[in-house]
Amino acid sequence: GDVLAHTDREDEAFEMYRHATDISGNPEGLLRAARVALEHDRDVLASGFLDRALDRTPDLAAALALYGDVMVARRNPTSARDYYTRALAGSGGLADRARVEAALAAMH
Repeated sequence: GDVLAHTDREDEAFEMYRHATDISGNPEGLLRAARVALEHDRDVLASGFLDRALDRTPDLAAALALYGDVMVARRNPTSARDYYTRALAGSGGLADRARVEAALAAMH
C-alpha cells in the first residue's frame, strides 16, 4: 500500500491497506489509508477508514488524532478539539503526541 501511495496510485493503495487490515486484523492499514486520503484532500474517505478502525477499537489514540485532523480539514474546531483530547487519553500509544498537543494549544 505504501509503495502504491507514493507512486500516485492512491485508489490501489487504499485497496491494499483494506486488504492488509482484513487479513491481519491490525488497524494500521486503515490508519495509513486515512493519512493518504487526508494528504489528497479526501476527508470523507479518510473518515470512513477511521470509522472502521474505531469500530474495532473505540479509544484508539492514533485514529482519534487523525479524526481530529479530519475535523480541522472540515473547519470544525469544536469537534477537532474533542477528538484531539480523546486521542491524548486513548489507547495504543500516540507517536505524534507533541503534534496533537500543539494543535490543541493552538485552538485555545
